[in-house]
Amino acid sequence: MEYASGGEVFDYLVSHGKMNEKDARCKFRQIVSAVQYCHQKMIVHRDLKAENLLLDAELNIKIADFGFSNYFSNSQKLDTFCGSPPYAAPELFLGRKYEGPEVDVWSLGVILYTLVSGTLPFDGKNLKQLLTRYNSLYDAAFHPYPFLEPESRNLREPFRSIFSRSNFFYYQ
Repeated sequence: MEYASGGEVFDYLVSHGKMNEKDARCKFRQIVSAVQYCHQKMIVHRDLKAENLLLDAELNIKIADFGFSNYFSNSQKLDTFCGSPPYAAPELFLGRKYEGPEVDVWSLGVILYTLVSGTLPFDGKNLKQLLTRYNSLYDAAFHPYPFLEPESRNLREPFRSIFSRSNFFYYQ
């Protein structure tokens, strides 16, 4: 494995704060490209989070910790809860079977949110608090992007796509 001298994206955000939209888009493109490659090879990571994204000397992204990764197929669903709760898709909490890529896509949304806000969209001291935050998705007052600067408002659509009510109608 390559040495990632820039450390974790998590530590970068702690020391530098949120990224501007240009930097976040650049990093996010790299992350999505790597995840897309994995999915094309029928591999789902299942633990995408800022702590598992490493930076090399030029601040390019490297995905690490494939300990929870697994092969997936369209004919057999996965059912193992794995990953980190603040980044985990709702179907994992609900014990639902899943194909695989959708849990990585949810985590990508959390990562994008974290890059541009410097915080997690769903966090809590325990599982109950975290589930309460998830349930706020159904609240008409939920706006997952109040932190966006006026020039970054065009990032709203990715958040709407990933965190939209339509993705969760069957979780009720």
